Amino acid sequence: MRTIIRDSHQMVRVMEEIEQIEKAITALEDQRSLLGDETVETALAPLREKLAALQSGPGGEQRKQVTILFSDLVGFTAITEKTDPEDVREILKEYFADWSQLIEQYHGVIEKYIGDAVMAVFGLSASRELDPENAIRASLDMRRSLYKLNEHLESTYGISLHMRVGIHTGQVVVSTLEERKGQSFVVVGDTVNLASRLQSAAPVDGILITRDTYRHVRGVFNVQMMDPVKMKGKTGEVQTYLVHEAKPRAFRMEPRGVEGVETRMIGREAEFLRLQEVFFDVIEEGQWRVVTVLGEAGIGKSRLLYEFDNWLELRPESVIYFKGRGHPSTQEIPYTLFRSLFAFRFQIQDSDSPEEVREKIETGIQADLSGDETGLMKGHVIGWLLGFEFGDSPYLKQRPADARQFQELSHHYLGSYFKGLAQNNPVALMIEDIHWADNSSLDLIKFLESYVGETQLLIICTARTALLERRPHWGEGELYHTQINVNPLTKRHTSHLLDEILQKVDQLPEELLEFVVKNAGGNPFYVEELAKMLIDDGVIVKGPEQWRIEIDRLNLGRIPSTLVGVLQARLDSLKNDERMLLQRGAVIGRTFWDRAVEFLEKPEDSRSANESLPIVLNVLRSREMVYKREKSTFDDCTEYLFKHALLRDVTYDSLLKVQRQYYHERAARWLEQATEHIHRIDEYAGLIAEHYEKAKDLELASNWYGRAGANAASRFANLEAVWAYSKALELLQNDKDLKRYEYLLARQRVYNLQGDREAQARDLHDLIALANDLQDDSKRAEVGLEQAKYLYITTDYPAAVTEAEKAIRLAQTSGSEANEADAYLLLCSIFIRQGTFDTARENAEKALYLAQKNNLDLIKGDILRHLGLVLYYLGNHHEALEYFEKAFEQFTKTGDRKGQGMAINNMGGANFELGNYADASLYYERSYLLCREIGDRIGEGRSLNNLGIINLVQGNYDRAEEYYLKALKISSELGNRGIEVSILDNLGNLQQYRYNYPKSIFYHENALQGARQIGDKINESYSMLNIGRGYLTIGQHEMAYWYLAEVVELNKKLNDRQGICQALINLSQYHLDITELEAALEKSKEVINTARESDFRSELAAGYYSLANVLLVEKKIPESIEAYQKSLEIHKELGEEKERISAKAKLSGAYLQTGEVNLAQAGVDEILDILDKQGTQGFAQPAEIFLTCYRVLKYQNDPRAEKILEKGYLLLSECASMFDDELFRQSFLENVHSNRELLEVWKENR
Repeated sequence: MRTIIRDSHQMVRVMEEIEQIEKAITALEDQRSLLGDETVETALAPLREKLAALQSGPGGEQRKQVTILFSDLVGFTAITEKTDPEDVREILKEYFADWSQLIEQYHGVIEKYIGDAVMAVFGLSASRELDPENAIRASLDMRRSLYKLNEHLESTYGISLHMRVGIHTGQVVVSTLEERKGQSFVVVGDTVNLASRLQSAAPVDGILITRDTYRHVRGVFNVQMMDPVKMKGKTGEVQTYLVHEAKPRAFRMEPRGVEGVETRMIGREAEFLRLQEVFFDVIEEGQWRVVTVLGEAGIGKSRLLYEFDNWLELRPESVIYFKGRGHPSTQEIPYTLFRSLFAFRFQIQDSDSPEEVREKIETGIQADLSGDETGLMKGHVIGWLLGFEFGDSPYLKQRPADARQFQELSHHYLGSYFKGLAQNNPVALMIEDIHWADNSSLDLIKFLESYVGETQLLIICTARTALLERRPHWGEGELYHTQINVNPLTKRHTSHLLDEILQKVDQLPEELLEFVVKNAGGNPFYVEELAKMLIDDGVIVKGPEQWRIEIDRLNLGRIPSTLVGVLQARLDSLKNDERMLLQRGAVIGRTFWDRAVEFLEKPEDSRSANESLPIVLNVLRSREMVYKREKSTFDDCTEYLFKHALLRDVTYDSLLKVQRQYYHERAARWLEQATEHIHRIDEYAGLIAEHYEKAKDLELASNWYGRAGANAASRFANLEAVWAYSKALELLQNDKDLKRYEYLLARQRVYNLQGDREAQARDLHDLIALANDLQDDSKRAEVGLEQAKYLYITTDYPAAVTEAEKAIRLAQTSGSEANEADAYLLLCSIFIRQGTFDTARENAEKALYLAQKNNLDLIKGDILRHLGLVLYYLGNHHEALEYFEKAFEQFTKTGDRKGQGMAINNMGGANFELGNYADASLYYERSYLLCREIGDRIGEGRSLNNLGIINLVQGNYDRAEEYYLKALKISSELGNRGIEVSILDNLGNLQQYRYNYPKSIFYHENALQGARQIGDKINESYSMLNIGRGYLTIGQHEMAYWYLAEVVELNKKLNDRQGICQALINLSQYHLDITELEAALEKSKEVINTARESDFRSELAAGYYSLANVLLVEKKIPESIEAYQKSLEIHKELGEEKERISAKAKLSGAYLQTGEVNLAQAGVDEILDILDKQGTQGFAQPAEIFLTCYRVLKYQNDPRAEKILEKGYLLLSECASMFDDELFRQSFLENVHSNRELLEVWKENR
């Protein structure tokens, strides 16, 4: 049968039908491995018959889009002139044979040989999407083949060949010429001419392509944009690109446009320029940047990112790419956004087995971190964090049991990975739709700052404004962050966009233009979809070169005025089978797979394949409703993507509820089957749960949400874990079953990690009731222990003791010795806090006995460490050190590296108390390095804080401040308010040592505010003590008294006897300053008695010093001398040098009053010698020291007296100059006795 073509319009329709059939044939061929040869051949037969009939018009002429390749040898004529003709023939024969093989290999056809030139056509018999790519790959292979051929030619003939290649994609006319026998076609048209001229313009051994070819292969090859070229027969210049090589990791970028017409980006020039500027900042300054492109749905965020990506590809810099996208269905699954980035980078498919995933990540990360011997381990840890299953990994077997510890380690490795990658090459993370990103991934972006701040890392995120509802302060105040708001197009730009989309229409009706501009609201997606709707409705009729508008079919009253309306109209225009397929895809998500869609449709027992599925999907692609992904996440499926999330939503909303339930149940079943056989089902637990929930199968949904919660909790993804456990509990049908107990217990533990005490208390209340209902003593013991831990954290120590003891009794009756040991360890911690160290030691020893009896290795290290802490606080630092060393050995045995870091830190503390400052520094440094290596940033901050303390006591104030500020930065980044409060207090102490009293009080007040916000009573007490002492130092006695009295009351509630002693020492000074000698004496004696009873040596020394000060004022000189001497002995024993010097000065003054001048002089000489060597900073009352030294020297007529007085005066003046508040400055100079007296003596001597 021959098809007779009577006019040009009929010719257009025939060409379109031919194109549709060719696409259907290609789709079926792609499914051959899935459907089988017999099925495919049966389906192809009628299509081929119809195609043959359509193509057999007069002369067999047809119009097709193909890719033309022209290649020519360079300077071959000169070679032939000096080479034997037979040799020339052999050379060409071998050259053409290579070309012929490669062209055939890449599905091309040689149209002709012209001398030493070759012309080939790709897409002649059946068009393929990869035709342009295949033409380029054939050329690249030929260039490599030519290099090898030249090795032979140079050795045999002394010559070498070079070629030029030109490639262009466009429309041609293919004519059948029956008389040509073996070559029965000829291709003609401007496309052929342009490819030929392009070849002439190519550099030697170069492959030059046009923009029409380049737009099909964006992201596949490394190309260089060349200057536009003027070519014969062309009115304008032709943009060309030089192909260098194929990218090792290709990411094909779909051409942007409508109905095959590529369109320019309109109205986004300023936003595009801003992206370019940020990129240059990253490259030139070596500083990371995060850009958030913010705008409503359909506003053009993805198009902006696409154009930037296209621009970036043509840059000379070698950029390392990661690409990913947030999805609403995975918003509650931790780290899925970063998982998508790594899946793209290492080409990981969801259907890969754990072994295949492991190999890809190992290979990829080791290649990226070449030279890093730990790359393999880091790859496993990072991969597991991101949710990839690794099977039997030796590195993951040794991972910490503590989820927080594992998260810190994996975050550290991830940060180190990006740092290593971005130090030498620009790295770009292109992330779309972060308003749907999981919380863990959003937090991870912020976390990276401490690692990649000074690297060439650029992160570009697109988001709807809904992101700011989840994260109101996203990027706020961060120097690295840039927000680009994408606003609606202006009316003028909207008009230009419609002109661009319908560029093949001669004249747009004015009323259509006005309607679109009025209703689009500046939304480009509305304009694009409206144009497609008009094409679907036949209002716009497409032709090969020109499109026309059927005015009589244009009814503006029928055109929807909203984007959703336009999308619904397009959906309604589909045939029934097309719409149903799209709806099934929408149930799966914006991304879906052909096998999944098929599974949703067919009965469970059906084994037959849906032969029409590829054809229908191809129709949906041709109507630009879905895109086909080049690579699928499941290797036995073809993956598709809805053009826009809004289209998916509108399609999903068109389903009846009963249809949705059925399809969601099928989707859950498909995901289970698709992931279980590759042992990766837990990665999809949350997604499976959501499908079952929407299918109204609440029992299965609850079970799967429980699995998702456990999976999230194991990665310390606490927000996602709470959400999943909450969903599991919400959907449970039985209020008193073991599943409810399991989920409540797990969620309570996550609340504990989050510090959400109110929510934790609610869950504990429910757990206690549930354990009683279940009448299970082991569960009562377990919950009682959790309740005791809660009370301990909230500092209700008496109640915590009661609950822990109750848990012990229940654990004993139920035979749960693990819970019993845990409870004894908790009691040890409580009694340490209360200062009852003997009782603490008894409980720790009981815990240790049970741990050894039951081989509880994971808890044993912590028990040993607590025994060390008890001995540390009892002042037995040598024995404490031995226990810390044993704890370290136990942590090493169990692979608990975080425990190792804590034990090493404790070793530093013991050495510090022993006065072994060098050893202490080494331990703190070692702890710091270990914590940094494993990503334990809390431990890292703690070690830095301790390094600050040791430098402070050694007088290295600048170094101490450096450590404190580093520790403060880490704690602020982590949001760890507990450590932050401690560091702020230490910074306040440092400023007090520097005599910057206003700044000292400022730090302590900030510490107090933080302690109160987190309910930390112990640090609240410590901060108030420091504030009270600070106000006492500047003569603000009433304010000092208020704080110090509050500290006493608070420490009584906490049963902190040491804290009470410290407050009473300062209260004694307060009463002495205002001459309430009886009260001052009483407080001093109370300190001495309490400190002696509890063996608080430092406080005992301070108590004797306070007592001596009171006795000195009362003129009881011998008694005061005795008290000073006792104070001196203890300070010397403890190595408290600053305090010893202060006591020595007061003792010298007392000796002067008794006439024992030689003793007074000896004391002063020792003091002056130390001041010369160590400086004058760090003393509680420096004016007191200078006054005493002056008086003793003056009494002896020592010429140094005046210099000492001057030095004291200058130091006092310097301290006073640090006050901005004049009231406080005057108080400091006039209300502090030693300061006032020094000024008076100075004035008398002037």
